[in-house]
Amino acid sequence: MYRLKEDVSHPAFLQKVKACRGSVTFASAEGDMLNLKSALSQFMFAACFTRPEIVCNAEIRLTEQADYEALKEFLLETEG
Repeated sequence: MYRLKEDVSHPAFLQKVKACRGSVTFASAEGDMLNLKSALSQFMFAACFTRPEIVCNAEIRLTEQADYEALKEFLLETEG
């Protein structure tokens, strides 16, 4: 699992998500899950950036490990 790096450009991140083969999920600490390939979820994800504590405590989950290569400039690896 991964976390977003600080000061990530969410438009640039979402542009890279479009190129991913598998699912890319934003999982909040409260248990909310957003499929970042969904336009509605992307809108909600962008709104989260007004509350940095939500973004800092959330995880990015990938179903295809190969997608990490496309997103690695935005991600920090976490334990677990």
